[in-house]
Amino acid sequence: MSIHIVLSALSFFASLVYLFFGVHIYRQNLESRIHKTFLYLCLCYAVWSFAYAFAYLALDTETFSFWNKLGAIGWCSFSAFILYLALLITNNSWLKNKFAPAVLFTPALIFVILAIFFFGPNINTPVILEKFFYIGYFLYYSTFAP
Repeated sequence: MSIHIVLSALSFFASLVYLFFGVHIYRQNLESRIHKTFLYLCLCYAVWSFAYAFAYLALDTETFSFWNKLGAIGWCSFSAFILYLALLITNNSWLKNKFAPAVLFTPALIFVILAIFFFGPNINTPVILEKFFYIGYFLYYSTFAP
């Protein structure tokens, strides 16, 4: 059995586990912002895992690129959801600012757009944009993830 098949099966199973836990926690209190945010975080993880279940089996770069771009919706945004969830759990006063969600989620949106539209096997990405993405995403992930 190929390692790619094992990784694919594990990723697919992980996506189901993420969905189960997200929905299970959300159903405990449908009105709670903490529970809703946890559901969104689990959805990000599930999309990422689901996409990579197929990316591991990709036979060419175009197919891998498609699944990687779909997975980018998850892996580019879960840091923002983790930080938002931590701020909600700790009842941080900074969240009372009406611009707080925009500050938290705008970088995620930018990196999702960059990953989907500016990277791929047939896309000639400018070097400056490539450096911005890799350095910016590293800094974003390092500073946002607790």
